[in-house]
Amino acid sequence: MAKLQPAHRTLVYTIDADGSYDIDLAKDLSAINRRLYRQGMQYYVSKVTLGFVPSQTVGYAQFSCKTAGDTWMVHNAWTKGYNLWRDQVNDAKDKLPSIEGKWADFKIFMNNASRTWDFLNFTDSQGDAMGTGDWSYSKMFLDEDGDNTDDFFLHMMGANDGSLPGGTCNSASLLANYEDVLQIPQQAPELPDNANISLFTLMSKGGEGTELNNDLVDYMETDNDEPPYSTELVPGAKTASGDPWVYREVSIKTAQAPSVMIPGFAVPLGLLAVKTTSSTDDNVIDLIIELVPGKYKGIQYESWA
Repeated sequence: MAKLQPAHRTLVYTIDADGSYDIDLAKDLSAINRRLYRQGMQYYVSKVTLGFVPSQTVGYAQFSCKTAGDTWMVHNAWTKGYNLWRDQVNDAKDKLPSIEGKWADFKIFMNNASRTWDFLNFTDSQGDAMGTGDWSYSKMFLDEDGDNTDDFFLHMMGANDGSLPGGTCNSASLLANYEDVLQIPQQAPELPDNANISLFTLMSKGGEGTELNNDLVDYMETDNDEPPYSTELVPGAKTASGDPWVYREVSIKTAQAPSVMIPGFAVPLGLLAVKTTSSTDDNVIDLIIELVPGKYKGIQYESWA
């Protein structure tokens, strides 16, 4: 068995007990281990521990972890976005081969709100943050009229922020734009209205069970003719549950249960949204995220590219 590369897999953050935060696991793994961890991966958390920092005011806090959802639509939308970005980069490299940065990577936001928020940074046992390097999120460039070029960021969930035609888009939703081009499934063939009085229906089974056959045909004519999901909406896009999806949620209390451990889960693209709601706003919580060890620079992963 090949030896795993050494990697610090435990990420520690200090957060207020009442607030909303975003975490980019690849960003912090890169800063801590001093090598690039690509965002286009399925990362795996083995467990999450959180607890009130000692000497906090008596109170409680509710905590939730959210991700973009591990669906085939999320994977496909990311792949299409990645291929578009890669094509634009390759076109530029054809003209200037050495222009791309050595640590260039396709990086997006979970939703438009996370684009405007500050991401959490790893802290040590004394609460001191670690310095970070260049972690620039990817942009796309659109030239509609051959004259002016519009640029915009990319996010996974929700709707576009602004309009792509017209150059007012600040960030484009991959799921929303995937929804716009996703083929609507064809309906199942419908039986004719008079199928239940057909000679072949009435005479099946030698004329016996006629009433049963009629009931079955009536049932088949009306039920299960449509897919068990919306044919026009993509989950996670626009208004179809377009905010981050909750994967884990717990409550802690300073007196009865000041700390708690949460089971692990998969994190698409390593992007996490964390929300805390507290009865005492000035309380502080330590958040500890431990990743599963594996073969990608010491981390368990599944590549999306």
